[in-house]
Amino acid sequence: MFKKFSRNMGLRGISVLLAIILWIFVFGQLDGAPPEFTRTIPNMPVELVGENPELNYSLYPASVDVVVEGSQQFIRGQDALSPQLTVEVGNLSPGVHNIEVSSTIVGGNIRSISPRWVTVIVEEVINHQKEISIKTEGELPLGEIKDKELEVTKTTIEGPAPNVERVTEIVAMLDLSQLQQSGIVEVPLRALNTYGERVQGVSLTPSSVGVDLTLDSPLQQKQLEIEVKNAPDQMEYEIEPSEVFVQSLDKDALDDLTAFVDLENLQPGEHSLNVQLSSENGIDFDELEIQPENITVTITD
Repeated sequence: MFKKFSRNMGLRGISVLLAIILWIFVFGQLDGAPPEFTRTIPNMPVELVGENPELNYSLYPASVDVVVEGSQQFIRGQDALSPQLTVEVGNLSPGVHNIEVSSTIVGGNIRSISPRWVTVIVEEVINHQKEISIKTEGELPLGEIKDKELEVTKTTIEGPAPNVERVTEIVAMLDLSQLQQSGIVEVPLRALNTYGERVQGVSLTPSSVGVDLTLDSPLQQKQLEIEVKNAPDQMEYEIEPSEVFVQSLDKDALDDLTAFVDLENLQPGEHSLNVQLSSENGIDFDELEIQPENITVTITD
């Protein structure tokens, strides 16, 4: 009788213990922390913190994959998409460094970052001046270059030391096919290596220069004041520019030329008009070149 009673008491104790465990589990689910959900966010950018302006930093890879976890509300919201991923570079010296990515997020947790470690290459930023040379490409439509002169003869190269040291020549490249007349042309500069290839990752100050060109051209040129025909009554008008240049291979073709615009039937406002030519010599106007071909006419009441 006593043994049977002891056995029953043992079973009751186990039952009570299981009931307590079950109650704790259910209570925890109802009143405790909500279940965790996860979300993977690929290609999140990593930010460098503490950069030294005298150094250049290259980050590999520049983005990582992040797995965040939290409540269902968090996972579905915008906060899950906004983890802050940083790499502290303030105490780094020039060289190659492997650094662990730091992370923070509001409202949830970051479960994993892949890759967790990134490579930071630190290079010293240097600068020095270099002479500019002029080179040409293409062909002049007519004539040849009689003289060319740089307005600025030097430029400053700045960038990571390895990149700057690869620059062997600074070139102002003139495209001859675009040249029509003498004057100053603004030309972009190119930083080239020993093979004539452009060097990337450097800046030039100035990045372009003016080249003063004198062309020895067979073209003859004449400047003409623009006349106005059929001006509207009781209205004012203004033309811009008021003069044009006419060019021709035949000097005689420029004699007795008149340049004009016709304002007949034009209403108040701004108009773009073609400049027309007239002559008593019966010349072929198609062989003449006008610069500019169009002018702006503004008519007011």
